[in-house]
Amino acid sequence: MVSLANGLQLPIDPQTDRRHLLKSRFSDGDRVPAYAQDALSALLKQNIWLTTPAHPDQLDLHRPINKGELAVLLYEVLAAQKQVPPIPPPQAAQVTKLEVSLSERRVTAFKGSIKHRTYPIAVGRQGWETPKGTFKVKQKFARPDWKNPFTGDVIKAGDPDNPLGQYWIGFWTNGKDWSGFHGTPNRNSVGQAVSHGCLRMYNEDIKELFALVSTETIVEVSR
Repeated sequence: MVSLANGLQLPIDPQTDRRHLLKSRFSDGDRVPAYAQDALSALLKQNIWLTTPAHPDQLDLHRPINKGELAVLLYEVLAAQKQVPPIPPPQAAQVTKLEVSLSERRVTAFKGSIKHRTYPIAVGRQGWETPKGTFKVKQKFARPDWKNPFTGDVIKAGDPDNPLGQYWIGFWTNGKDWSGFHGTPNRNSVGQAVSHGCLRMYNEDIKELFALVSTETIVEVSR
């Protein structure tokens, strides 16, 4: 992973707390040696990562990588560079319902009646509350542009300051404004009531969720 990051010359924000970033995402993130923290943080920022399905929150630093995992990792790098299409999820893995708790600031994904995973979210702040009710996913975009609703200025996809991150899942609109799930360049905002009605997620979480939902996925938002 360090060799990949160095070969790709991935940038890392000098203000990023590498150790905190890795610890916040992985249960064994505090075990990453100092020499590897820059490279692994850069991979994480680019949504290029490899964990096992059995332990999605662990790096397993001392476990040798196998050929299949290495192939997936190399393919993800090529997909991030848009040289190949992203790996589509298997149909059986689709999430059928998302239950959003605004008070607990979390969303739980279900595959049928089986709980898949719960993710932390940021929710709408006072005066810009997230719409409550039952909805369906209406749109999905990878690498979305962001348009400032007040000034009309546009931040292009791929810009590290793009407030939407790398993925957008829209589920509510009044014909003008939208609410949906998206990533964020501001990780510290997740878990707070700070948005204009949308649900912010960690970039690695929205990447995973984006691959699992469809326009048939139900979104239930409650207090």
